[in-house]
Amino acid sequence: MKNSEIAQSWDLWKAYMDTGANDTEERFNSLTIGERIAELEACFGADDESKHTPGPWKRAGHGNGKQELSIFRNDGKEIACIRGEAQLADARLIAAAPELLYALREIVSQIDQGGSGGKVFSRDACIAAARAAIAKAEGN
Repeated sequence: MKNSEIAQSWDLWKAYMDTGANDTEERFNSLTIGERIAELEACFGADDESKHTPGPWKRAGHGNGKQELSIFRNDGKEIACIRGEAQLADARLIAAAPELLYALREIVSQIDQGGSGGKVFSRDACIAAARAAIAKAEGN
């Protein structure tokens, strides 16, 4: 995307956020989910998958007797260390992040393409991926 297009998108979002202009809101509501994501990426930068550590991630204790849980990537390297009262719930949510992202991408793809687009992901497969990711995040 060209700098002028980025600036134009930024102005559009700024106008919407600052003034709540009806024409901007109408335009936003007329966009497909994919177009909305493109607008947001133009304003705030793309969040593509290559920028984060690939999943799956796993949570585990340190085994040192401390109240700590860590999130590890597949090669065993630590991604994050969680402390505090909500550590188990936080660790579950962080460990489920790659699966949650994957499930959301598939759902967005299905919705954006009307359920019959270029990728072949059934509605049931999208729902199953989302439910599995939610269960992992919630510890079920």
